[in-house]
Amino acid sequence: MAKKKSRTELREIIYLILFRADFVEPGEMAYQIRQFFIDEDEFTLEETEYVSAKVLNICNHIEEIDEKLAEYSVGWKVKRMNKSDLTALRLAYYEIFYDDTVPAGAAINEAVELAKNYGTDSSGSFVNGILAKVAADAEH
Repeated sequence: MAKKKSRTELREIIYLILFRADFVEPGEMAYQIRQFFIDEDEFTLEETEYVSAKVLNICNHIEEIDEKLAEYSVGWKVKRMNKSDLTALRLAYYEIFYDDTVPAGAAINEAVELAKNYGTDSSGSFVNGILAKVAADAEH
């Protein structure tokens, strides 16, 4: 039986699958999710459904999220951002504005850690800087 994953572990899986969004057609994300889980037995059905739903929900809002991120990232076009950073930003933005179960601080901290782990040396500070502006607006 699979050991129950923490929210942090599930968020990393969401991040890894969501990273594919810029490399496939939008309609292919459901297929990408299935491919990710096809040989996995480490996840409960509940975890698989949670990850799948969250990835698809983010993808359904990705254009809107990218438009908003473009407003916060002065001097950086979303299409030119490092894909690792952009994925972390998309995930955190979604959690801040669309997922009431995740506190903004947790979304930001987790996104910064993902950016540090998968991005460049400056990814953590870049993601943190943009998300600080996002969080300030979310509080108003």
